[in-house]
Amino acid sequence: MENLFKKTTNLYENYKESFVSRFNSNQMTDEEIVLFEPDENDWVISELKKINKVFEREYKRAVDDKKYFYGCTVEIYMTTYNSRLRNYINSKTEADELDFLFSELEVGLIHFIGLRIERENLEMIERSLFKRFLFIKRKCCDLDVEIELINNGTDYSYKLKANNLDHLIDYEPEIGFYSLPKKIVLLNELGIIEFLRTKKPFDHNRNALAKVISRLTNEGTTTVEPSLRGLDGSPETSPNNPYRNKKNLQKVETFLSSL
Repeated sequence: MENLFKKTTNLYENYKESFVSRFNSNQMTDEEIVLFEPDENDWVISELKKINKVFEREYKRAVDDKKYFYGCTVEIYMTTYNSRLRNYINSKTEADELDFLFSELEVGLIHFIGLRIERENLEMIERSLFKRFLFIKRKCCDLDVEIELINNGTDYSYKLKANNLDHLIDYEPEIGFYSLPKKIVLLNELGIIEFLRTKKPFDHNRNALAKVISRLTNEGTTTVEPSLRGLDGSPETSPNNPYRNKKNLQKVETFLSSL
């Protein structure tokens, strides 16, 4: 997604840096900056309007070109589904459509985060994401697996119920096929992420760090970056913190203790 919204992302990164210096908010997480209400601050209002205008142009171009991205229209999602499914299966050992659907849910459910855009555009995208979830739910149902969306108050999660595939729920694949949150937890528990953050350019450039982690995990940069951002917040308040699901840490600790 960073290629489709490169100008928006760059503008937003510059905005966050300026925000921190203007408001002396070094202790604020990225998520808190995203949620910051501008009220009557003319600079914040002006900067966010600039970002939103650029986002609208890049979003329109991506939709016109029928490009897939997390938050694309449901029409684009459905028309690109089969080709993306084939690519996923061809790139993963013994993967099937159910694995692909689970990986889609790991990317996100119905929240579009990471960029501060105007509410009207945000609501439009999250309507598309909700329809995407319904599409995934229907596909899972065809494979005899039920998915239920759970509203946790501040964010959403999903509950899985297998009708005739109960063994799938307890099946734990090899470490190379961990979900992204477990991969991030593993790298973090090994101290790799913290170590990289002491080196340039990763000490001040999360996007660069996300690109390296994406190579290590065989995941997309745009799916890695929200998890890295989530690490800056607490598991209780940050929806993307991979430690939010306590089973991620438990699985990793079990694996490490077995070595």
